[in-house]
Amino acid sequence: DRLDENWVDSDNIRYRLIRSLIETIKSFRAIPSVKIIIALRQDLIQKVFDNTSDSGFQAEKYKSLFLTLHWKKTDLINLINKRVIKFVSEPYTSKSITLKNLFPERIDKIDFYDYLLSRTMFRPRDAIAFVNTCLISAQGREGISAKIVKESEREYSAARIEALRHEWRNHFSKLETYFSIIEKMPSQLKLAQISSKRVEEFALKHACEGKDDNDPIIRAGYAYLNNQSLHSFIISLTKVFFTVGVFGIKPDAHTRVLWSYLNDRAPSEGQIKPSSGVHIHPMLWARLGIVGE
Repeated sequence: DRLDENWVDSDNIRYRLIRSLIETIKSFRAIPSVKIIIALRQDLIQKVFDNTSDSGFQAEKYKSLFLTLHWKKTDLINLINKRVIKFVSEPYTSKSITLKNLFPERIDKIDFYDYLLSRTMFRPRDAIAFVNTCLISAQGREGISAKIVKESEREYSAARIEALRHEWRNHFSKLETYFSIIEKMPSQLKLAQISSKRVEEFALKHACEGKDDNDPIIRAGYAYLNNQSLHSFIISLTKVFFTVGVFGIKPDAHTRVLWSYLNDRAPSEGQIKPSSGVHIHPMLWARLGIVGE
């Protein structure tokens, strides 16, 4: 079962039980013939530490226990090609058919592999979903054209937003409501471009009774309606959008764009300024009507 699901009534107890699991693994390291492996998302680990740390807690003492996993471009391409060979080549032909045989070489003057992976968070599930959606859309047609890829992208984008909502529902229960604040905006913008009108519309629609809501952005909207600053709300929203992968953040002109799924450390609140730039993830452009580069 998923460790961040509601398998215990109390969040506090659930996080302490997960912390106990991690501590138990530390104890078993003394036994050379035993190796215990657990898989945890980075956000869950951080949530556990945030909710169970005492005054003497030092997170860096746990780093030796962790092996951070990343998928590289070549790994993802090889994985998708193996699936295509298995499900397309084997039933219908003796030739090994890969993505390059099925898809246009370029989309919008971008190499297809780069186009595909730019619309993922470098996770197999995203790449598989994109390719599958295109293959389904191409049924009964002569090949997969750039037009078919673009048509498929709208459905894929909507499905990825729903997947994010499901993935993060225990942390941000009303995540799907936040997207109205950035609909039809440029793909690259300054935080100052998020207007008070958009925030106010969101807050009045979703947050007017949100003082005790368990969703942090609904509470932030309620605080905004009660005279907290616009920038305070935008800091809260930006931190959440960074965490779930919607925003890449460029804190200043001298810093590259940071993405949570590339394991970049989140900028501090002091680094999130009205002049800070954000990039909206291309995976969401089609569904949100984002104006691309």
